[in-house]
Amino acid sequence: MLAAWGLGLGKHLGSATMALFAFAVWLVTVAGAYALERDGRRGPAETVPRRLMYGRRAG
Repeated sequence: MLAAWGLGLGKHLGSATMALFAFAVWLVTVAGAYALERDGRRGPAETVPRRLMYGRRAG
């Protein structure tokens, strides 16, 4: 989002604003991880390797 080949937002943001943006992205990932844990679901870093190794569950 910040790179020129993305949305190019880095060109228009200062250091403090970029730090705030990074904190907001981190906060969204923490909220997503909390929601997955609360629902008892595995995250993508666990699901993808298991699917590649064992395939889809039958059923």
